[in-house]
Amino acid sequence: MNVTHFKHPIFEEPVVVFIDPRHALKLFRNCLAEYSSMVDDEDNLIQWRYFVKLNNLQEQEKLHLDLQLTEFAGCAPTIRATRLINDIFDILNTRSIKQFKFKQALHEGNKEYVFKKLDECFEYISKLRECKNGQFLINGRKKTVLSGF
Repeated sequence: MNVTHFKHPIFEEPVVVFIDPRHALKLFRNCLAEYSSMVDDEDNLIQWRYFVKLNNLQEQEKLHLDLQLTEFAGCAPTIRATRLINDIFDILNTRSIKQFKFKQALHEGNKEYVFKKLDECFEYISKLRECKNGQFLINGRKKTVLSGF
């Protein structure tokens, strides 16, 4: 369990820290960029290089993408990670009940759907590992990235 408070140095009262989940998503992106790859719950590689390649293609083609799929062979785990992180962002960034899917504000009619997706995302995130040493990210030096969820 993560400790989310510390004692104030003068008053010795607990100072509670609230991690902003939307900021944690940015930290996740930065973590992937720094590590260049991660291992998911199915032992597949999530790779930053696909984001770099896609960005380069968009710049070359001026957003008229004529993707050469061979350049993206093996990117399915990266797509899965991106979609799950995007779903978390949508859930945490809801503002209106008039939206659809995970962008819709939480209410009685969608809570099971949303909570099921959050459980899936938490399970997925808790099993992400570093490539070089196999350590679970949630236990490593980048644990703040994941504990924000």
